[in-house]
Amino acid sequence: MPIVFVHGVNTRETQSWERDVAARDAFFDKYVIKPLAVSDPDRFGSMRPPKNPLWGKLAATFSHNMACLPDIDPFSNMGPAGGVTESDAELNALVEALAGVEPPPDHTALRLAALNDPVRLMEAILAPVRRGDIDLIDNSTDEELGQQDMLLISVANEVASDPAFIEEIKGATKDEQVVETIKRRVDKALAAIEEAPAEAGIVTMGPPDILGIREKLGEVFDGAVDAGVRFASLIVLDRVRRPVHMRLANFLGDVFVYLAKRYGDEEPPVPDPTRVGKIPRVVIDAIEGAVNEAPASEPLIIVSHSMGGNVMYDILTHFRPNLEVDFWATVGTQVGMFEELKLFAISKNNIKTPKLPPNVKRWVNFYDPADVLAFKVEPIFDGVTVDRVKDIMFSTQVGAQAAHGGYFGLPRFYEQLRQQIALSL
Repeated sequence: MPIVFVHGVNTRETQSWERDVAARDAFFDKYVIKPLAVSDPDRFGSMRPPKNPLWGKLAATFSHNMACLPDIDPFSNMGPAGGVTESDAELNALVEALAGVEPPPDHTALRLAALNDPVRLMEAILAPVRRGDIDLIDNSTDEELGQQDMLLISVANEVASDPAFIEEIKGATKDEQVVETIKRRVDKALAAIEEAPAEAGIVTMGPPDILGIREKLGEVFDGAVDAGVRFASLIVLDRVRRPVHMRLANFLGDVFVYLAKRYGDEEPPVPDPTRVGKIPRVVIDAIEGAVNEAPASEPLIIVSHSMGGNVMYDILTHFRPNLEVDFWATVGTQVGMFEELKLFAISKNNIKTPKLPPNVKRWVNFYDPADVLAFKVEPIFDGVTVDRVKDIMFSTQVGAQAAHGGYFGLPRFYEQLRQQIALSL
């Protein structure tokens, strides 16, 4: 059963991309592929790891290396050594929301947050891992780092979901005790896996690797205690402004390049299905390759993030309208907005409410209300029924800055995705 993942903007062939792919593939394997295969071997036993076509390498390039961005030299001396990252911002915002206090009294904000929603707190504490700010084992390849990230995040998620963890947190009086409890319980869970990795389903890491992750737990978790202090200054706000500005520039650049070049480099850019630009071609080739490798009877699953949803919509309605997709998940996408603006190849100004793509059997659209780049699709299309298309609100439960890229680092997202696949196929 082929799965193809179509990424969004700001994605390039870098070490962080390779690490993200490895982590995401590992999440798919643990929370989607294996559970579905166990639940129904006849339907899902042939599921394969996702194909990951990289169209971002063909998107925006800046001739002057983003020299157009405003300079913020007064803060350039802070650097990584300053110890302040966007992960601090994410954790600080989450703790304030859960604890209901600003600033936290008597160093108990983490305790209050843990009692309110331990899973959300754990996700925020592990933001540096999800973002790639911390390498769990030095000198690892990007694929290995991604698999290590997935292991720690999934183990920590199980710890936070354990009622015994909450009972222990109730007895804590300071945030330091909360962090020590988390470290001890995560370390204990990893130690159990270290004794028999294969029995825990870990085939890509041995005991020395898991020991290496255990030795890094202090660096991963200890910073949570002071994250709010590190973030509570105007300097930090300026410190995180530039990477946000860069991501926005890349986002706009990728969108503009796709719209201008989706029919190829020839002028004028006429909507002709026989003129397929380099970006849709990369995705089409990956999908057709995945289909050709699988038996004809197997369903096709497409998962697309952000701008990847817009690329896929053009493919499904214009470039390859005969491509049959059994399950399509769009995540944090702008398909609804693009159609309202009539930006797709098939869009017509005189058709306010177009019909759903007939070659998609089931379309599920995940959006986070905090994700300012995520839009609904149900209100935009004609013929909407629950068995054809469904908007699903999924809260990443992180700040607005992190929400758009936050879905694929959360085990609970893959669990929801798995449920929708099982219901649809």
